[in-house]
Amino acid sequence: MIQRIQTVFLAICAIVFILFCFIPLKQITVEGNPVSLTAFSGFTSKFAFNFTFSIVGGFNFVALASAVIAIFCYRERYLQIRFCYILAAISAMFIALLNFTDAVIGYSSTEVVPLATNIMLAASLISAILASVFIKKDINLLKKADRIR
Repeated sequence: MIQRIQTVFLAICAIVFILFCFIPLKQITVEGNPVSLTAFSGFTSKFAFNFTFSIVGGFNFVALASAVIAIFCYRERYLQIRFCYILAAISAMFIALLNFTDAVIGYSSTEVVPLATNIMLAASLISAILASVFIKKDINLLKKADRIR
């Protein structure tokens, strides 16, 4: 149901995690060689990534699936709120993972997280929280309407 604002917020989350499949999450210079880390480059790179970066693609897929399922579970509002919490947790995990851990082990490297990545992760986190707030408002509105009848 597109007329509900929480659907728009959940769509923003889904778009962010779709973009993470293609845009660089982290720019790394390993021994003079520039490498762009996307959500799936932990599986296809010649460098040995830290274990946490090997599962970034899995986290990205879980977040994307959670956003899409939450969009289409509009009749099950309590389930939709749970998926919003999952999205918010994964967004916070991504922020911590990208900014506070090293991606490459065994090499001297310089790592930079693009500002656009952090902005999109913050937008996803805020969108998931706002979606859960508006879903709770829907639940309260329906309860009030049931009491009036």
